[in-house]
Amino acid sequence: MATTTPTNAGALVVALDQIHVPGNVRALDQAHVDALAGSIALQGLLVPVIVAPATDELAAEGWRYQLIAGFHRYAAVAKLGHGWIDAIVRDVDRVDSDRAVENIARKALNAYEEAGAVKAMLKKGLTEDGAAQALGWPMQRIAARVKLLELPELAQQLAGEGVIPLAAVEQLRTIGQVSPKLLDVLVDLDHLRRLELSITERTQQRPEFRTRTASQSVTVDGQAAPLLRAR
Repeated sequence: MATTTPTNAGALVVALDQIHVPGNVRALDQAHVDALAGSIALQGLLVPVIVAPATDELAAEGWRYQLIAGFHRYAAVAKLGHGWIDAIVRDVDRVDSDRAVENIARKALNAYEEAGAVKAMLKKGLTEDGAAQALGWPMQRIAARVKLLELPELAQQLAGEGVIPLAAVEQLRTIGQVSPKLLDVLVDLDHLRRLELSITERTQQRPEFRTRTASQSVTVDGQAAPLLRAR
C-alpha cells in the first residue's frame, strides 16, 4: 500500500486504499456526491475527512485507518479518480463527536435547526463552501440558511416552524437592511397574529368560555374579558 504524507494544515494525505470504509453506513446521496465532486474539482477538498486508526481486526486485513466522518467527501474524491485524500486522524475515544457532526446531515432538521448547524460550522472557521462540504449539503442550501441567520431569532424560529414561509426570507432580509426596526415589528405582528388565533381556537373549544360574537368578548368566571380579534 502507499504511504501517508503529512501536510501543513494538521491533516495527513492518506492513500484511499489505506482507509477502510464500513459497509453498514447508510446509502449515500448520489446528487450530493456529484455536487461535491464538482466543488472539489474546482476548489480542492476544503474539509479533510476524519479517520481513526484501524482496529486490530482491520489491521490484520491490511487496513491502516477506518473512515469515521466524511463519507460523501470520500466518495466524491474517489469519483474524481484521485488516489489520495486529506484526513485528520482521531483517537478512538474522540470519534463519537465527529460521528455526531456527520449525523447532522442525515437527520430530518427543520430550517431553523439547519441554520444552527451552518452557524456552528462557520464558528469553527469554515467558509460557506467548507460548511457545504462538511455537511454534505448543496451550496444553495447553505447559502439559504446563511440568509435565514440574518433574520431576528424569532423570525428564524417561526421559519423553522413553517409559520413564515422560506420563500419570504429574502423579502424580510431586504426589509431588515432598510429598517431593522420595521422588520422586528413585522415579525412581532406575525407572532402576535399566531398567538391570537391560538387563543381564539382554545376559547372556542373550552365549554367554560362563552364567546359573545357581537361584543367580541368572553366571559371568564363571571367577568367579561376582551377577546383578541384575529387579523
